[in-house]
Amino acid sequence: MAKKYPKEYREKLRKMYTEDHLTLSEIADKEDVGRKTIYRYRRDDKWDEYLKQQAKTMYLEERCKINDIAVKLRKPENHIKRWKEDGKWDKEIFIIGNIGLSRELNTEFVKAVRQALKEQKLTDPGTVDRLSKLLKVIEKLNPERIQLANIFQLLRDVADFVSNLGDDSFTKSFQKHLPDIADHLREKYAS
Repeated sequence: MAKKYPKEYREKLRKMYTEDHLTLSEIADKEDVGRKTIYRYRRDDKWDEYLKQQAKTMYLEERCKINDIAVKLRKPENHIKRWKEDGKWDKEIFIIGNIGLSRELNTEFVKAVRQALKEQKLTDPGTVDRLSKLLKVIEKLNPERIQLANIFQLLRDVADFVSNLGDDSFTKSFQKHLPDIADHLREKYAS
């Protein structure tokens, strides 16, 4: 028969898992408790529910990225993604309609584009993917007209950045194409 531990001790073990982010094996080794006991406590006491709530808070309130959450909680990224999908976290953001979040995301997007331009990584697949995902979330929060205004503001910021580079030939080339870019965006987004 398995040894029964007091409720306080089980709570200590849970905190090692949910707050100290130790693995089940690390807890078992550190506390000299059988692995099966630790696994049973995790299941019976629903330890992962605590982690899901932490992950959700990190995602919705602290604006952490999925991979950052996975690293901090020492869980596979796929677990966090599944929790996010099952819990419909993105829908919750949409339902809340948080204007502050929308503004922060727009600011973050502009910063990310500026950084990508500065580091010459705007064509890097990882950067493009990250910016596309961020833009999709922003689009869910903003009506198209606001989005269009933000895009034009971004274009102005990019133009300012390009002109401050000190590369006259690049600046002239960029400025030459700027009206075409603006026309394309107007056609695509303006109603």
